[in-house]
Amino acid sequence: MATYDVGCVDTVVGVGSPSRAGSTFYRSTSDTSVGVDVPSRSLNYPLYDYLDVVTPDKDVTLNVRPQEVIPEYGEKTQVVHIGDDDSEERISLSTETQFYVTLKWTSLRAGEAAQIFDFWYSPNKGNGMLNSFKWVHPFDGHTYVVRFASDLSRDLDLRVAGKIGEIREIKLRVLGKVS
Repeated sequence: MATYDVGCVDTVVGVGSPSRAGSTFYRSTSDTSVGVDVPSRSLNYPLYDYLDVVTPDKDVTLNVRPQEVIPEYGEKTQVVHIGDDDSEERISLSTETQFYVTLKWTSLRAGEAAQIFDFWYSPNKGNGMLNSFKWVHPFDGHTYVVRFASDLSRDLDLRVAGKIGEIREIKLRVLGKVS
């Protein structure tokens, strides 16, 4: 059983991309490789702790497990103005935090791709970026209310006859949690 170093909370350990800034990871003390991050499975999950209970627009659950790291980040509606003398004025337009997750895949099965397409295009589900729906986080097991936060795109490989277009990633805005 892996244990987790709580000293790494709210820090990205090792080298990572800016899209991972603000993500919460815990370094496994049983992992001997340096700079390997593993999501928390045994500690309270901070994303859940900062969200209110909300009701989704559509009572359906997207259930496609990502195959790669899930970049997670939060942002606040804030503006920082820097003056000519390097002074700063900080303006916060809201006290709320907007959380986002990006689900990534190297290769989806046809049924998984069909589920994502159905959630994106169906007016009874996500309907593009309009409706919210439920999604179960694969690491913490909590159910969140989310909506698509990006357009849906796929890669079509014309070199392979009959190949289904690959969806590489989708971005979700986390609106709240289900009680």
